[in-house]
Amino acid sequence: MCKKVFTSKGYLKVHSRLHTGEKPFACNICSEAYPQRGNLKVHLRLHTGEKPYSCNICSKAYPQKMHLEAHLSLHAKEKYLACYINNKIISSKSSLKTPEGEKPFFCVICNKAFTLKTDVKTHLQMHTREKSFSCDVCNKVFSHKSSLNTHLHAHTR
Repeated sequence: MCKKVFTSKGYLKVHSRLHTGEKPFACNICSEAYPQRGNLKVHLRLHTGEKPYSCNICSKAYPQKMHLEAHLSLHAKEKYLACYINNKIISSKSSLKTPEGEKPFFCVICNKAFTLKTDVKTHLQMHTREKSFSCDVCNKVFSHKSSLNTHLHAHTR
């Protein structure tokens, strides 16, 4: 076994399955087995057709959050920036001066407003970057290991 230390017996139990290969959660339809209940829950959507994650831009739906996030990055590339001033859409390439206090640039994914076009570009990376750190307890995925570690403390409270 490895020398990882966990804050609870539950975390240790879930982690130890990586070493033992134990897969106690089996699909009652096809017998596919998983080490975590959350993995089985996602798998069952293949059989039920459930797609709980839908795009707020085009309404396309997905069985997993990470599939929706990948889809949203395509929208971000298609329609990178939009500037709305007095209800008129202005090309993202325009070099207008922004009146003080106004935030005419919007994220096409979450609608957060920004004063500068460059701030929107930086913000969009948060939506599109790969997320590779997964919580063993609830399957939430993070871009940074430090964010995952902070999240893990919520499970121990």
